[in-house]
Amino acid sequence: MVGFAAWAWHPLWEDTCVVDVYCHPDYWDEAGELLASLPLPEADRTLAYGEVDFGEKAGVLLAQGFKQTAVLEGRVPTKHGSNENSSPRLFAT
Repeated sequence: MVGFAAWAWHPLWEDTCVVDVYCHPDYWDEAGELLASLPLPEADRTLAYGEVDFGEKAGVLLAQGFKQTAVLEGRVPTKHGSNENSSPRLFAT
């Protein structure tokens, strides 16, 4: 397997679908087609998250109609027991 696209219901927000797509670095040029082939449920909102420095994923999400709506500054711990946090981007359709 060189990539995947998947969705799940958001654990906190009702009627909100969370989408993810990931590919091996040599196959990001095919990620848009992979994401487009994913059947999504009817939902009020569809969200996706991506790291600030992960341009390939952001490009795929933007090309598929997502818009970057926020950067969640320092919200996600980078490793257990560390004070370092990452700042993921939030995308929505």
